[in-house]
Amino acid sequence: MFPAIGNPVLIIANPLYDSVFKALMEDTETAKGLVSVLIERNVIHLQLLAQEHAHRDPQTRELKVFRLDFCATVQTSAGDRYQVLIELQKTKLPGNTLRFRHYLGRRYQAVEELRIEGRLRKVALPILSIYLLGHGLDEQLPLAIRVARRYQDAVTGHEIAVGAPQEFIELLTHDALFVQIPKIGPRPEGRLERLLAVFDQRRKLEGDSHRLAVEEELSQTDPVLERMLRTLNRLQESQEMEQIMTLEDLYQLEQEQLNLELEATRDALRKEQTRREEEQRRREEEQRRREEEQRRREEEQRRREEEQRFREEEQRLRVEQQALLQQEQSLRESAEQELQRLRTLLKDLGHG
Repeated sequence: MFPAIGNPVLIIANPLYDSVFKALMEDTETAKGLVSVLIERNVIHLQLLAQEHAHRDPQTRELKVFRLDFCATVQTSAGDRYQVLIELQKTKLPGNTLRFRHYLGRRYQAVEELRIEGRLRKVALPILSIYLLGHGLDEQLPLAIRVARRYQDAVTGHEIAVGAPQEFIELLTHDALFVQIPKIGPRPEGRLERLLAVFDQRRKLEGDSHRLAVEEELSQTDPVLERMLRTLNRLQESQEMEQIMTLEDLYQLEQEQLNLELEATRDALRKEQTRREEEQRRREEEQRRREEEQRRREEEQRRREEEQRFREEEQRLRVEQQALLQQEQSLRESAEQELQRLRTLLKDLGHG
C-alpha cells in the first residue's frame, strides 16, 4: 500500500539493516538532527564514542552486535549546556533484553576521556538510552514510549523544579526512549513519526527487503529527513552495502535457525524433565504403594499373631477349666466316699 500509486518515489536503503543505519549515523549532522528529535533536546554537538555492528564475521565467525554510543552536548532553553551519553541500540528480533542490560551495565561502569575547557579529562556521563525495536512490545503501547524521570519530594509528593541537572542523581539514574518500528503509521504525523517513517518495513520493494520506496514529497518536509533520505538513496546504489546486507540476511537466517534449534532443544529438555518428573512420581507412588502393602502385611501379621495369642489363651483357659472340673469331680467323689464312711460308722455305733 506504500507509497500511493502515482506519487513520485525515492528508493532508499533499508535502515533497519545495521550496516545501513551505521553508515547513516556516521554522518554527524544527520545523527545530531535525528538524536535531537528523538530525545526532544537541542543537541549542539555530537561525538561518536563507540560502535558495534551486528553481524557474524564470515572468516572468524565472531558474532558482533549493534550499538552506537555518542557524547552529546545539550543546550537547555535557559542556555545552560551539559553533556550526556546517548546509548543507541537497535534490534530486529525479540529476546535481546539481557544483551541490552549487559551493555547498560558496562556504560554505567565506563568513564570517557573528553576534552573539557581545552584539557583531556576522564569523566562519567549521565546516560540516555534509545532502543529502536524491529519487533513490537505490546499492542496497547504507542509507537514511541518515553520513560522520563521526575524530581519529586518524597514527603509531600510535589514535583521539584530543578535548574541544572544534579550530577549525583543524574549519574545513578537515566531516561530512555523505546520505539516500536512495526507501529509506524501509514500516514506519519508530527516530526518524530515522519523521521521514523524511513524505517517503515511496509514500504519494502516487492521481493527486495534491502530497499524501501518513500514519497519524494516526504523529503521536502524536514531538512534532517531530507539529508537522511539523500544518504539512504546513495547507500542503496552501493554494491558493497548490498553485499553487507546480504551477509546480515544470512546472519539473521542463521540466528532464526539457531533460535528454532534452541527452542527445540528447550522443548526436548522440558519434555525430558517432565518425563523424569513423571517417572520420579511413578517411582515414589510405587514406593508408597509398596510401603502401604508392607504396612498392610505387617498389620495382617499382627492380627494373626493376636488371633494366635487369643486362641492359645482360650486353649489355656479351657485346659484350666477342664482341670477345675476334674478337681471338682474328684472332690465330689471324695466327699461322697467320706459321707458314706461316716454313715457306715454311725450305723455300726447305733447297733453297739
